[in-house]
Amino acid sequence: ILMGWAIFLLVDAIISPAGTLAVYVGTSGRNLYGMSRVGYIPRLLSQIHRRFQTPWVALVVATVIGIAFLAPFPTWYAIMSYSTVMTIYGYLQVGISNHVLRRVAPDLNRPFKTPAWYIFYPVSFIVASLLIYWSGWSYVNAIIAGVILGFPLLLLGPYRSEIRLTQGAAIIFAVAYWIATALVIAGWYLGWFSVLGPLPSFAIYWTLITLIQVLSLLYVWLKSRHPDAKAALWIPIYNVFLGTISYIGSLGPLSTPIIPYPWDYITFAILSLITYFIAVQLGYETKDLKEIKQKGLPIE
Repeated sequence: ILMGWAIFLLVDAIISPAGTLAVYVGTSGRNLYGMSRVGYIPRLLSQIHRRFQTPWVALVVATVIGIAFLAPFPTWYAIMSYSTVMTIYGYLQVGISNHVLRRVAPDLNRPFKTPAWYIFYPVSFIVASLLIYWSGWSYVNAIIAGVILGFPLLLLGPYRSEIRLTQGAAIIFAVAYWIATALVIAGWYLGWFSVLGPLPSFAIYWTLITLIQVLSLLYVWLKSRHPDAKAALWIPIYNVFLGTISYIGSLGPLSTPIIPYPWDYITFAILSLITYFIAVQLGYETKDLKEIKQKGLPIE
């Protein structure tokens, strides 16, 4: 009986996530398709199958990316944890974007008006930040590594024309960026810095990670003077705070945390709030927003 029950659980563990798999592949493919349509990633990903009318290239790429995620994570639990926390990371910009819209376009036609938005928007950012923080240093490190590794993909797509970057310059930048980032991340995971001790090795590693993010945005700014580069500065600031507190806090790998519980929670919540208002102040009126204001189109 026990053996039969064990087999049943194993079969169920395979079949049960099938629906979730289909949803995630479909939504991920549609996300890539949408990003391609608006010009953030290569146009190839917006191709539609003539017969089935589906974004087949984006679906294939999403599937390949999903399979690739199996490599660095040893268990299904680790994969789902990373996926969930990365999803929350993507939600960080929601409150910021809405607050920026309230600041730069207060008179827009809004079919729905959030009550007490000046409270809910920053609080939602703090809550999302704490959910990420509670995942622990190992996931925080992997998430930030994934975020920064994806940055060159933005410049390799049609978006590079927006910032007046040639294809050759984008390719050279992407290759140099990925090599530098891969070496730094490999140095951490392979223990190249560990001979210096836990804190010095982390300080070197996180300084290099921060420099890669800041210098890449500086490169885009110097090349284009585009306000997007300035508006994105809150991301490396947030990553610095997130990684640092995660490592030295109560959920980090140190046997004796520098910032013990609950002060690490409080400290990170305050730093998250500071980052939130920095991001809001860096937001600006985009060309699309100007068009919406001129035409009186509804938003939100």
